[in-house]
Amino acid sequence: MLIIEVNRHGRVQTYGIHADLICARSAFFAASLNGSRDVKAIGLPPFDHRTYNLYFQLIYTGRLPSKPDDPANTDEDEFTLLCELYSLGYIIKDVGATNGALEAMFAKAFESAKLPSCEQVSIIYKNTEGPCGGRRMVVDLYANGATGDWMETQAEGDQGQGFPREFLGELVMGLVTMRGLPDEFMGGRTAEYYDGEEDL
Repeated sequence: MLIIEVNRHGRVQTYGIHADLICARSAFFAASLNGSRDVKAIGLPPFDHRTYNLYFQLIYTGRLPSKPDDPANTDEDEFTLLCELYSLGYIIKDVGATNGALEAMFAKAFESAKLPSCEQVSIIYKNTEGPCGGRRMVVDLYANGATGDWMETQAEGDQGQGFPREFLGELVMGLVTMRGLPDEFMGGRTAEYYDGEEDL
């Protein structure tokens, strides 16, 4: 049995899991244990305990449950758990977990016509590097579905952090790529950009 320790806000939560089961899925755990059972405990990032429960449920059942958001409690937002699950899978190199989280995020966005919030996008960008599937998906979701009003309400986020700079840069490139070239450059309507009328 492998013990996983998570220190969240100064409180250590421990989880026990069968080492053979997690090593078969996770390149991180396979490399950490390297066939040895001498390693008794491994520390992981301080994600919500429900994210770890979701991950272990995926390992043991092969399924991710889908739950509606609780509007009274933003901590229980399914997008948050799925973004953390994706990040966890990315960190421990469990492709099955990352793919499952992406499938669930896409289904949630499609069925609910909702987008991950600024804070949820930040979870993925904080815990991943470079062009990974999670980053590409949130960029594409925003490029296809975000409105000006949505971007304005999300600009500062609940904690005042705003969108990650990398995300904004990738979103701009995504929009340019998806847009294609217009038939006429902005239709020659420069008057739309005037700051006011000239006094003649």
